[in-house]
Amino acid sequence: MKWYALDKEYVNYLKQFDSIVPNIEYTGKLKCFLGIVFKSNDDISYFAPLTSYKPKFKTLKNDIDFFKIIGENNKIYGAIALNNMIPVPESEYKEVTKENLATLRQFENKRELRNYWKLLEKELKYIDQTFILNSAEKLFQFVENNPNSNLAQRCCDFQLLEEKCKEYTKMISTKSFQELEYDEIEEDCDEINI
Repeated sequence: MKWYALDKEYVNYLKQFDSIVPNIEYTGKLKCFLGIVFKSNDDISYFAPLTSYKPKFKTLKNDIDFFKIIGENNKIYGAIALNNMIPVPESEYKEVTKENLATLRQFENKRELRNYWKLLEKELKYIDQTFILNSAEKLFQFVENNPNSNLAQRCCDFQLLEEKCKEYTKMISTKSFQELEYDEIEEDCDEINI
């Protein structure tokens, strides 16, 4: 598993249909997503948001929809909110690396950048990947089979978001094709001096 940055325009598109979809930017601070946590039957990849530490995490237990990132000396670094996992087409995510982090998020200085990268590495090290993968799949199945349950009510609407993910992919392909077609017409006109 790795950290990923999701396209803001795509996530805002999803937010139109489901208010539970998480914000991905807070005053220039990008939210990282863990991925790929699950692949649906339609081979759509799901990503789950990293959530910063909050004092209430001390009383919460790891569950099918929530995983605390706990390091040495039981220090809680943050959490993975599986209830907020979202489907993302391949064109709308990219891996967060040490080299591209500064282009994805604002930092006051290089020290802040280095410290944040170290934190991301540390958090990834403490994530139980098997637990995340198993929980994401179980959660998806549970919500699909029990859409009116309390658990489903605090989760993103996975089925709806998958439909919107597919629509977005078609919309982007159509737009790209139309742009390509326009560029080719423009080139043809240039060649015949129109």
